[in-house]
Amino acid sequence: MGLQALRDLGARSVPVVSRGEKWVDGQALQALADFVGVNWTHRMLSPAELTQRINTVLTAVARFGAQLPQDKLATMLPNGFRSYASLITHVGQIVEAYLDYVEHGVRLEEAAYVKLVPKSLVMPADIAAFELSVLERFNAWWKKSGSTANFAAPANVYYGEQTLHEFMERSAWHAAQHTRQVQLLLETLGVAPDRPLAKEDLAGLPLPENVWDDKMVFAA
Repeated sequence: MGLQALRDLGARSVPVVSRGEKWVDGQALQALADFVGVNWTHRMLSPAELTQRINTVLTAVARFGAQLPQDKLATMLPNGFRSYASLITHVGQIVEAYLDYVEHGVRLEEAAYVKLVPKSLVMPADIAAFELSVLERFNAWWKKSGSTANFAAPANVYYGEQTLHEFMERSAWHAAQHTRQVQLLLETLGVAPDRPLAKEDLAGLPLPENVWDDKMVFAA
């Protein structure tokens, strides 16, 4: 689907699934299932369980970020979209965007997911510290007001109608999927990930089987 076709539909980002003039954003999983006629029986984890998963993901990506060789920070992924450093910091930025909404009411826009690497993050240790600072902020929110939030309330996000619960779940699995990629990236570089994530660590999150897109090929 070309850019003009997207604009004609009224969509502003991908992934999009369309049928005639009707379409749905592919990031809204329940809406996507309903649109294509799939009986999707996925049960969302509770907010408390999602909090545990986010803690698991951010602590893991902090460990992995600390292991990234300094000379690989600026290396670009094969798709040319992100550098290695950008991929890792993107994980924390996903959770930051969620926090910006629940703490300050900042509507989630697509731009929140394509931020540059902050200039202050110049060393692998800086990236690890960034992830842990986001985790600290997340846990402070959860302790203060998250555990009693109305997760059935609508969330103001760019990709369609979502509840706060759905937004939290998407933030968790989105961050988890990229953390799986970071883990595999280290292995590709010949670095053994520090306490790698196991499948059970992310149980209950609607993650794809593949860690990378099928077209993502790394040079030998």
